[in-house]
Amino acid sequence: MTVTAITASAKAPSPPKGPTIHHPILADPHAAFLIGIGILIFLLLLWMPITREILKEVIGKLLIPGFSAIFQITLRWLVKKMKWIAQAHYVLGRNLLSSYHNIHPTLKKRKQ
Repeated sequence: MTVTAITASAKAPSPPKGPTIHHPILADPHAAFLIGIGILIFLLLLWMPITREILKEVIGKLLIPGFSAIFQITLRWLVKKMKWIAQAHYVLGRNLLSSYHNIHPTLKKRKQ
């Protein structure tokens, strides 16, 4: 073995720089380009009057109800989490500002 072969085999591969994406479609290096081309084609179709009428039907009957359903589900989840956080803060504040005798009355009885 030569010296260069030994040093080359001793070097470990460096980790990738920046955030890594583990999604099968978005991990493709050309994904941003392909998504951009798709959006450009969609806008071009909306620019032409004939395809605009066809796409109005598709957007109005399929995409808008789907997005509104996703929005409602997300909003419900967000409100539920906000209520959970508010309740946790209420319990924390109550425990920090009150005496332990009020929180745990059984401890008071054990000491007597």
